[in-house]
Amino acid sequence: MQITCNAGRSTEKKRALYARMAQLLSEHAGIAPADLVISLIELHAENWSFAHGLMP
Repeated sequence: MQITCNAGRSTEKKRALYARMAQLLSEHAGIAPADLVISLIELHAENWSFAHGLMP
């Protein structure tokens, strides 16, 4: 699973996210936690454009 988000979260927050995702995907989708690979890609605001080619 790949997540693209704004930069700035602490390592502790990322660890908590990964653990919670593994738990929920196991419980609700039947995906074994050992089979889950998560890649988090952090971008700074100047690297986003959501519409019309405009930057935030």
